[in-house]
Amino acid sequence: MAVKIEIGNPISAFSKNVFQNSKTYNYNIEPIKIAYFGILTKGVRSPNGVLKYFQNLDYVFHWYTNPDSKNMILQNKIDQNKHLFFDMVSRDEALELMGTSFHCLLSIGNLNPSQLPSKVIEYISTGKPVIHFAEIANDPVIKISEKFENLVVVTKKSDPLFVNEQLTNVFQNIDKFDINQFNNIYSAEAVTKKLNIF
Repeated sequence: MAVKIEIGNPISAFSKNVFQNSKTYNYNIEPIKIAYFGILTKGVRSPNGVLKYFQNLDYVFHWYTNPDSKNMILQNKIDQNKHLFFDMVSRDEALELMGTSFHCLLSIGNLNPSQLPSKVIEYISTGKPVIHFAEIANDPVIKISEKFENLVVVTKKSDPLFVNEQLTNVFQNIDKFDINQFNNIYSAEAVTKKLNIF
């Protein structure tokens, strides 16, 4: 007898405190600061495409990552004044930094369409703009972006001017983040209800 496996959405908790920090952040300061939290993995999640795409734009990237990931980034032609590296931090510290220290957050898509980077769900919950760099046409995050205006999907073919417009729009409308929609999809209660676990 075959057993049917149900795959649920990632679970994330919405934090009013983090969202409040996101709303009060000064989005007018320049340059735009983008943060990435996590590791990179050769053959799964590579920084090469995103680094090439942003190489001529005036964004400053803050990488909270491990030494191997830092080395992967440094193997690319980058302006080291625009790429700052930090040790990985705890989840709570990362959420605090996300809300208080950056204009937006960076998600890099996996090269495997069956893998959803759960980090992107956590990023969305902050209300901050999330730039998701999609490496493949069937990246599962593209579908998620239809539900959340703060999730901006970028590919190597995206027009940087359009991306800037999208970011500015999210900056100006940060307080319109749909908390109820987020909780109805990604809260622990919503996910277990959908899976009929309890």
